[in-house]
Amino acid sequence: MLWDAVTAVGAAPYGLAARNLLRLEMGYVAWGAELDGTVLPAEAGLAWMAPTDKGVRFVGQSALRAAAVRGPLRRLAGVRPDDPATSLTAGDEILARGRVVGRICSTDRSHYANGTIATAYLTSGLEQPGTPLIVLRGGVEIPASTVRRPFIEARSRR
Repeated sequence: MLWDAVTAVGAAPYGLAARNLLRLEMGYVAWGAELDGTVLPAEAGLAWMAPTDKGVRFVGQSALRAAAVRGPLRRLAGVRPDDPATSLTAGDEILARGRVVGRICSTDRSHYANGTIATAYLTSGLEQPGTPLIVLRGGVEIPASTVRRPFIEARSRR
């Protein structure tokens, strides 16, 4: 009844794809895309969610402390192809300096960002905006570079 009432007054139904694009534009992570059991909080930019210095013990705390001393081996970054009309696919390999440095996690075409946007875990040090990359898609090399997240500027958030 609620669905019928809301759509009767003009609300348009949107689904999971719309929600996924909105979270990607904002640079938010999702389980199964950017997050899984192999990702450390610091790699995803979420170290603040698992502090190891609050006097509370939890499973995995010693591993997080060791990783903090070592530093993340990879970091989540924003990626955009140089040609905004080029599409990317989750799982595409990413090259930098002639070697594989990551894979695309999430990607979509954003009207607000005027082109394709994506997230990827890249070898630490390559996540800085402006780093040139090559995305391999079906044997084709697609020039790309890293960009800041979120993908849309604060003035366009409403």
